[in-house]
Amino acid sequence: MKRPLGSTGLEVSPLGFGCYRVDEHSPAQKEALLAALDRGVNLIDTSTNYTDGSSERLVGQVLAERGREGLVVVSKIGYVQGSNLRLARQRKLQGKSFPEVVEYSPGCWHCIHPEFLEDQLQRSLERLGLERLDVCLLHNPEYFLMEAAHRGQDVKDEFYRRLQASFAYLESQVAAGRISCYGVSSNTVADPPSDPESTSLPRMLEQAGEGFRVLQLPMNLIESEGAMARHHGGKSVLELAGEANLGVLINRPLNAFKGRSLLRLADPPELGAGPESLSELLERLRSLESPDTLQMAGELERVAASPLSYSDWAEVEQNQLWPYTLDTLDRLADRMERSWRESYLEAFHAVLLEIRRLSARISQSRNQVLHEKLPARPGASLSQKALRTVLGTPGVTTALVGMRQQRYVEDACPVMEWEPPPDPLAVYRSLATQEQ
Repeated sequence: MKRPLGSTGLEVSPLGFGCYRVDEHSPAQKEALLAALDRGVNLIDTSTNYTDGSSERLVGQVLAERGREGLVVVSKIGYVQGSNLRLARQRKLQGKSFPEVVEYSPGCWHCIHPEFLEDQLQRSLERLGLERLDVCLLHNPEYFLMEAAHRGQDVKDEFYRRLQASFAYLESQVAAGRISCYGVSSNTVADPPSDPESTSLPRMLEQAGEGFRVLQLPMNLIESEGAMARHHGGKSVLELAGEANLGVLINRPLNAFKGRSLLRLADPPELGAGPESLSELLERLRSLESPDTLQMAGELERVAASPLSYSDWAEVEQNQLWPYTLDTLDRLADRMERSWRESYLEAFHAVLLEIRRLSARISQSRNQVLHEKLPARPGASLSQKALRTVLGTPGVTTALVGMRQQRYVEDACPVMEWEPPPDPLAVYRSLATQEQ
């Protein structure tokens, strides 16, 4: 089942445990990681910025309890967020800024300068409880290109000068024994070279030394450019990586971006039919509202008129509607009776649940088309079929899955034992035709 990770000498599982949004304070997430390891997953992918270092600390706890024998740990450096952003701002005020910081947005800076890499590598090793990191990746270095593109500047030559300096530092850390190898995780490496934000694997290889052995990029059923786009002399990024004997890690195998929408390549839960209609539930919510309280019924009615996919709705519900509503209710606490608050929350939740049912039906309808396009596998879920296609794609070593819950582990891990589909590239071509 294990696969060689390029020329690293490491053997890794077809699925890796992706630690984005994994937190040391979540016992369920720790149990999910342990369950994945028990099922044969041996590659763990994290980053210095995931949950502000808490992700690495959770991995460190698991490594301390289980030992690291047979496990491959990947971490990434580049983002300046959370506590790192506070540190960078403090250093800037003191006149000791990290060099070459990209101030991309107020809450997200970026840096791949050796001075920052040294600071972050030390912190990463401490959080993980390791003396040596198996794979260290520069995390989306294209932020420098993205920020310059907003200003209409062509900075590709400067970008590769900076990249070469970063690679030289990482080569020194390979020699020092602090990392075994390094590479790049880039979201734009499969984009056309003419795109001002795209990164180029051939130019990376020109700048790098012997320690450059791993590439990470996004790919899934919808975003298949890594396998299908042939921007380099008729070759895809995966083909170029194969020729260079690089290990290839795929992120977002189940989360596809189409325009501004996130398409979750997984079957939504079966929610069944609710006891009341959406119009009845909205009317009950509206009856509890007044100009002095909350007025959410009208907004929810507009949302329901142009329903979202299940994954998009979950994002809006969790990150916008609930925080806003609970915050407003807290501010109204002194003026409104507790019984009204409880009644309002009950009616509000009932409306959200009914819209969730509606969005699930929309996603089920869309997913049925995908199911029919994918090679048959009796009883397989959409996520399993999607993973099977990615894992069977020539040039892919490991697909990283955010298995933060036990049920995600149980859904994903069996795919590691399955035979690949006969022609994954034909699947991508079929789906691309459908999208056009």
